[in-house]
Amino acid sequence: MTYHNNAKAWMITSLFQEWIQEFDHQVVLKHQGQHVLLFLDNCSSHKLDGLTLRYTDVHFLPSNTTSKIQPIDAGVIMSFKRHYRHSHVRLLLRYVEAGNRAEDLRMDILQTIRFIIQAWAWGEINPEVVRNCWWHTKILPDDVNVNLRNVSEDIRQNENLVLDELADALRDLNLSYPMQAEEFLYLPEENIVYKVPEDNKIIEELVYLFKNTDKKNMDLEEIDNSDEIPVISTSTAIASLETVRMFLLQQENAEEYVKLVGKIEKFFRVKKTNSLRQTDINAYFH
Repeated sequence: MTYHNNAKAWMITSLFQEWIQEFDHQVVLKHQGQHVLLFLDNCSSHKLDGLTLRYTDVHFLPSNTTSKIQPIDAGVIMSFKRHYRHSHVRLLLRYVEAGNRAEDLRMDILQTIRFIIQAWAWGEINPEVVRNCWWHTKILPDDVNVNLRNVSEDIRQNENLVLDELADALRDLNLSYPMQAEEFLYLPEENIVYKVPEDNKIIEELVYLFKNTDKKNMDLEEIDNSDEIPVISTSTAIASLETVRMFLLQQENAEEYVKLVGKIEKFFRVKKTNSLRQTDINAYFH
């Protein structure tokens, strides 16, 4: 996952062009150079001027239709929000149960990225849900749609279970201003992802940037005021892993997970050995 930002958290043309070029590159790596068709809405920042995409064909959807025919708006975003918010509230609940105040929890960028990866790369969002969203839009040929229609009852139940657990966690927090799960998922301000600035605003921002070019500290370190994460030693990581192993050994049908812990421990010990060797080499030359 690649992280980019701008000061106002909007999608701008330069970020979009970097993203789509990387997308085209990933097509080569993951799909052996097969051509893909990418549907995009007509956001003003979605400009392809000056770009050469080798394996990505871009098709822009008609204006004012994205909420009806764009698959990502047909349920993909909502499924992602369910899982992301679920992880967020579980973290918040653990924080409160440890004796802290909910409003004191500070989410840093790294934690946010971890939740995103957990939802997408670790399979929390089932591919069947994504396929069903394509069928729901009716934009694919009928012979393709036939194979997408049947979403298993297990998948539906899992999505509903996540929503129920989210509602339970919100209730357990006992917040001063409680929210329903649906309210928590539908925050209107989250839909603002781009803006077309007026000419005078562009000039003001350029002047501001010009005046502050010598301020070297105007970067993410200044924006992200979260606590610095302490460096965890290999020995501490191995000891923590032993706690996980003991927990799994007390569970039923956890043999495969115990094996995975063994693989992780092997990786930790190799890292520790390599670190000791590097220390010995440095000591020799000094």
